[in-house]
Amino acid sequence: MLAMPLAALALLALLAPPALSIGDEEAVERRRQALAWNDKGVERKAAGQLREAIEAFERALALCPTEATIASNLGRTWNDEGVRLLEKEGDVEGALAAFVQGGKHIPDDRTLRRNHALALDRRGRDKMKQRRFDEAAADFEQALALAPDEAQIAFSKCALFHAKEDFDTGEREAEKYTRTFPKEVEGWRLLSEIRYKKGEVKAAVEALEKAAELAPSRADVKSRLEELRQEAAVEGNYSPANSRHFQFQIPPNRRDQQALADLVAGILEDAYYRVGGELDFYPEGRTQVVFYEPKDFNAVTRADEWTGALFDGKIRVPIRDFSKQQDTLRNTLFHEYTHRVVSALAGTACPTWLNEGLAMMSEGRDVREAEARLKKAPRSVLDAQTLRGQWVGKLRSEQAQAAYDQALSMTSLLIEQRGRGPIATYLRSIGGVGAKAVPEAQAFEAAFRMTFAELLERWSMSMGFPKGE
Repeated sequence: MLAMPLAALALLALLAPPALSIGDEEAVERRRQALAWNDKGVERKAAGQLREAIEAFERALALCPTEATIASNLGRTWNDEGVRLLEKEGDVEGALAAFVQGGKHIPDDRTLRRNHALALDRRGRDKMKQRRFDEAAADFEQALALAPDEAQIAFSKCALFHAKEDFDTGEREAEKYTRTFPKEVEGWRLLSEIRYKKGEVKAAVEALEKAAELAPSRADVKSRLEELRQEAAVEGNYSPANSRHFQFQIPPNRRDQQALADLVAGILEDAYYRVGGELDFYPEGRTQVVFYEPKDFNAVTRADEWTGALFDGKIRVPIRDFSKQQDTLRNTLFHEYTHRVVSALAGTACPTWLNEGLAMMSEGRDVREAEARLKKAPRSVLDAQTLRGQWVGKLRSEQAQAAYDQALSMTSLLIEQRGRGPIATYLRSIGGVGAKAVPEAQAFEAAFRMTFAELLERWSMSMGFPKGE
């Protein structure tokens, strides 16, 4: 995300009063007092006492309402107060109120308008993180009306369509952005990611190559470009197909291509409504699903040997003889689609054990079989830190089975004791959906009325494991 500093404004000098006739003594006195209050405002602002300066300028303006210099000083001080509130205290609402007050006195001042616009942009980005997309859009539009040439705000508007998964509109807006601001690296990166989410990997590579040209030393751009080129080399000739909520791609020249496409579409649409109903969330944009020949799956994902499929923004599945293993295909797609929904709600904040547990529950794994395996090898049980952390690249094959069994069993116990409703509440809390994100441990206790340590203890007792196992 781009970042733009806000600017303070200097005060204007107030001219001495013109000569007045003898009958204007009252006006002379009012102006003298206005000058005195204006001078106090200047002194207080120089001392960093912005609120006191505002009070002084307001008194001066009340005495001489038509004095443009006093009005300008008041407006400029409100601007500086807004800058202080935003940058020093992080008070977005207070800053916006200050900029509004300043705009009443210097409505055409470019610096104040820009500061006001950037504060609206800040609030809009916060709302975007909370998935309050309509409110965010309103902030961005108001910001652009104040500062139509501000790259930061135009970028935020593009990012909004990416966040809400309106990729067609997002691509048009991002293309417009890169034409208007062709030297902004982040614009090309965003355009690349939007095209990638649309399944247009080659076009995504082209956009990111522009970013690499502009920023040849950016390691993150280089790394991402390498990943996209690897995918493009494998998926360049894949055949895309769409269902209502999914886009899936299948390797070319397969005799079962159409049959597999039809089978996949039916399973995925079923997953959309079933998993969506369980977690009370239905993604707006199409979810990308890519099938690979086994060797290509390993080349693209570099996944652990025990990985049967994965979700990393796309659902990726190695092709097997699904005509004979339709249940396996269904379970795989339901599992990975659950990860997609959890990711949309909680981002990366959901602990691995619950993420995997929910995915296995959605595919209908047998909890009793998992628990039987664990009871045969109680020392394979994971500790709290490992349960909550990342598993990919960390677990050996023999550890992975026990980890998934434990995740399934613990998730089953949590649902048995608390129901499914609190899970959606918890995921929204840690993901910041509709409000500021809540720390994971705090959200867990609020949603489930127990701490994670208490759940782990209850689970150990239900399994007959002594403490510490």
